[in-house]
Amino acid sequence: MAWNSDVQWIDIQLDEAQKKKMRTWFDTECEKFDVMHALTGLNYKITISWDARNQCFACFLIPLGEKHPNAGCILTSRSNDWVKAVYSAYYRSEILKKGHWWVGPREKGAPDEWDI
Repeated sequence: MAWNSDVQWIDIQLDEAQKKKMRTWFDTECEKFDVMHALTGLNYKITISWDARNQCFACFLIPLGEKHPNAGCILTSRSNDWVKAVYSAYYRSEILKKGHWWVGPREKGAPDEWDI
């Protein structure tokens, strides 16, 4: 499958405090099946694959449809556990970013402005 060269890859890095909050969320608030249901309900395609280079699972959230607020972007997350890779992608997308990954102009040729 050829990747669209117009896609913006989103890799939201977490600092130590955010990682701790995410781990607490995994253990206390994360409803396991609700995460998958929520992501598909928000019109994301969820792809999970093994990343041989990094020796971990990779999760890709791919917005469906040109009118999606994150259209043209793909959010990635990785973990040694495929389930946590999905939960981590959800956490980054919906809890940290409130569903809006991109904060700058999206027109071609405009300067990139990321809030990650």
